[in-house]
Amino acid sequence: MGGVVTVTYKSLAWTRTHWQGVRDGYNVPKGAARVSVGDALDKYHKNRLKSPEAGIAAANELLKTLDAYQTALKKAKPKHTGAKEEKYKELDARIARILYINVQQDRKVYNDMIARAKSYSAHHAAASRELQQAAGEFINWKKRAEHEEQEAEEEEGTSGSGERTFTPSNARKAKVAFGVLVDDLQTLEAMGGKITEQHYKALNGAVRQLAGDNWYEGAINSLIRVMTKDLPASL
Repeated sequence: MGGVVTVTYKSLAWTRTHWQGVRDGYNVPKGAARVSVGDALDKYHKNRLKSPEAGIAAANELLKTLDAYQTALKKAKPKHTGAKEEKYKELDARIARILYINVQQDRKVYNDMIARAKSYSAHHAAASRELQQAAGEFINWKKRAEHEEQEAEEEEGTSGSGERTFTPSNARKAKVAFGVLVDDLQTLEAMGGKITEQHYKALNGAVRQLAGDNWYEGAINSLIRVMTKDLPASL
């Protein structure tokens, strides 16, 4: 990607400044373990923004540095044992419980971005097929409903037979397909590229209009507009 920043995902990993504050809070002096976690964090936060693939590589490198730091920390001999040595152990434990786990979670997110980017076009196509079927059924349902209302007016002199609701035969499958696509967009908007936060909000908003089993005309039209005009069919 030529060094261009594209990934907007907000990392869970500490910054160099945060790390220094944590380290100092445990009274562990800089250089005690002879491994620079601060330099490694700076490098990580710079490289991870280039692409999901770069994020995975950067996470792997940072995890190796943390392993080395923890090993070196355990070997470091404080000038005074007792309380000071206990601080070293507390810092080691905090790295393992928080920082290490957060970097692993970052790596999981980058892997998820790559997987969802590969499956996006198939998921978009699946949701489009379900929408096409639902929209076709709605058109036929609307025609029948209008015909029945017209007959009721002619036979009884009444105006309509009350509120009607429509539920397509594939309602459950369609909601599942759109749910997958919404999840894709939520992950991919942080990757950069074609998918933006607006794409996610547009589809999520349209899908939420299908609350319950009432697929009303406005909700169906909103989905059609988002799927055909707003969202790219492929990445």
